[in-house]
Amino acid sequence: MNEATKEFIAILVSQVRDEAIEGGDIRWRQLEREHKGFVAKRWEKAMQAGDLDGLVRMIIADTVDTTIYHFLHAIDEGILPLVFKGTNLTEDGAGDLAGFYVDEARYALSKQRTYEEDLPHL
Repeated sequence: MNEATKEFIAILVSQVRDEAIEGGDIRWRQLEREHKGFVAKRWEKAMQAGDLDGLVRMIIADTVDTTIYHFLHAIDEGILPLVFKGTNLTEDGAGDLAGFYVDEARYALSKQRTYEEDLPHL
């Protein structure tokens, strides 16, 4: 494996995987606090209802969304430069790939569960 490939994997692990896990840990710890983000509030509601299956399904979907968000954010910030079909995603994405994914694309494009109550109310 060449050095560029190893560097890509190292960035992917630190900027995507580790950030996504940290975000999930933060949400989980928020369950013990008075002030919670909207995702932690949704998790708490499922826990209080005793809906373990629903909670696990939420955590799975939220973890995937967080991981994809961090991947796109790393591209937006130029930390993970990526060219797809000849398009430089950092430059042509105008620094908004992660925002577009979180606010719109996952709801419009995914065939799997999303949580529309998380949509920003503009």
